[in-house]
Amino acid sequence: MSRGPFSIPAERLPETLPIFPLSGAVLLPFGRLPLNVFEPRYLNLVDDALGNCRLFGMVQPQAGAAEHSLFRVGCAGRIVHLEESGDGRYLLALEGVCRFEIKDESLAPGGYRRARVDWSRFIQDLEAPSASTGLDAAAFLESTRTALAAQGFAIDDSTLGRMDTGTLVDLFGMQLPLSPADKQAVLEAATVAERADVMLALLRMRAPGVGARETRH
Repeated sequence: MSRGPFSIPAERLPETLPIFPLSGAVLLPFGRLPLNVFEPRYLNLVDDALGNCRLFGMVQPQAGAAEHSLFRVGCAGRIVHLEESGDGRYLLALEGVCRFEIKDESLAPGGYRRARVDWSRFIQDLEAPSASTGLDAAAFLESTRTALAAQGFAIDDSTLGRMDTGTLVDLFGMQLPLSPADKQAVLEAATVAERADVMLALLRMRAPGVGARETRH
């Protein structure tokens, strides 16, 4: 997998980002996330992002914390598709670019939040992931299928087996039925292999009768 011709180099990453808070939704580098935007302040956010590298940050609110408190790690997404609906909404798709840590926040004139961000902890996200992740994709898929089946979920893996390991792991990281806090743990894991370990550990905690299977080469 490689970055496309519209990829953003490290030196062009902005110091501040518009922030779109959304519980239960995480974006990972190279991942695709659809959004249905309808609140006026977030319509303003999208308009402003279109004039600034088409970037904004996806961050989860912290449940049970102070009002409006956010997790400190999010992921910047670049708008790669946008449609205007007939009823005043934006239907868009984001592609994950790079994770970041929030340094501080302010309120933008458009009514949405902006944050000063630090990219340094996750700057490796800009590099194409290595073909060698140290993971056995088939074993990871089987372990995930077994853990989900124990919770009453089924997955259609007719196309999953053809994905490279990194894409497979991050697809699951974004779409598995995990709590917001668990998804945050996946988001903050540094590498593909670590994200796979976190996901499987969380799934097994919810299905304690499922044994571990070796997923590393």
